[in-house]
Amino acid sequence: MLGFSPIGSTPIAAINQTAGAPVSDTTKPVMVSPLSYGNLAFNSFILSVPAATDDVGVAGYKFSTDNGGTFTDTGVVRTFTATGKTPSTLYHCQAVAYDAAGNVSDPLLLDVTTSAYVSAAGGANSSRRIGGGGRHRYST
Repeated sequence: MLGFSPIGSTPIAAINQTAGAPVSDTTKPVMVSPLSYGNLAFNSFILSVPAATDDVGVAGYKFSTDNGGTFTDTGVVRTFTATGKTPSTLYHCQAVAYDAAGNVSDPLLLDVTTSAYVSAAGGANSSRRIGGGGRHRYST
């Protein structure tokens, strides 16, 4: 967690203590383990990322379920519950970490397919979950 200087909103980690000049943080956070999912259902799933590392400190995480089109910022929480999804649908998910300087990690990638939504009699509109699954698509 970053502290702030007593004279303003400049992060202490970004101040050069000897010269008083700001230090530029250009190093992006790193996430090395894969993005994973759990609690798969016909209309939702939970994404989870490992802790990222950064030379100054990780400020938070962002998740996307539409191939990076829209990201949801979860702050320092490393999980995200994707709700309101369509049954039997493939979602291209991404997660990134960011630091206080605005540097963003390379994305972790994961494809998740929601379960089918069928009735107890085998028709549509039931809460019984069948099938589904996810496929890992690792970034390099």
